Amino acid sequence: MLSEKHRLSPVYSTPSGAIDRSGDSLASARGVDLVRRGQEAQVISQPGRLAGAAAVWMGGTFALCYLLLPLARAGLGLSAQSVSGVVLMAACAALSLAGLWVATTVGLVLRKPVVSLESEHRDRAVTATVGGLLVWTVAHNVLPGLVPFGAMEAGELLSFFAANVLESALFGVMLASVAKTVRGALRLGVLFQGILLLSSYVVMLSMW
Repeated sequence: MLSEKHRLSPVYSTPSGAIDRSGDSLASARGVDLVRRGQEAQVISQPGRLAGAAAVWMGGTFALCYLLLPLARAGLGLSAQSVSGVVLMAACAALSLAGLWVATTVGLVLRKPVVSLESEHRDRAVTATVGGLLVWTVAHNVLPGLVPFGAMEAGELLSFFAANVLESALFGVMLASVAKTVRGALRLGVLFQGILLLSSYVVMLSMW
């Protein structure tokens, strides 16, 4: 009678008489593969390092989407905004992003979320991007003082939309890293963009 160990890891005889422990080899290979996949799938976050990464990512997105691209659009005549208008909007967004970063850091410390590196990350990033774009589209056509899409020239609208798709995508990638599900990523995208846009809007009104 075989022991339990032998039943789990059968020994076979090859034509040459050598012992083939294919069961052990196969189980070992599968175990290593599962461990490797697990390591690729998730990395437990360190709140301090994650907050620093969020600051760098948000700062880079701010510089690109709230300064460089708007200034380029204004310089090319694709925007009715003046340079001073661009700077004012950037200042409003900077204050809002700073507040969001503080809130994000507190959330990371309290929740210690899991950073996902698995293939489904792309789906969550796309969903978070779409959620942010939906909020931005509705708010920009509803809030008083903001130029609705129908009042923009074609070139201005296309360049404006492209810049905001890029912004939402960059924030979407960041948010998808801590979202556990696609639905959670959608909620984060809507919440993040909603807070960013509304707080920027309130700051902008207070400066006028």
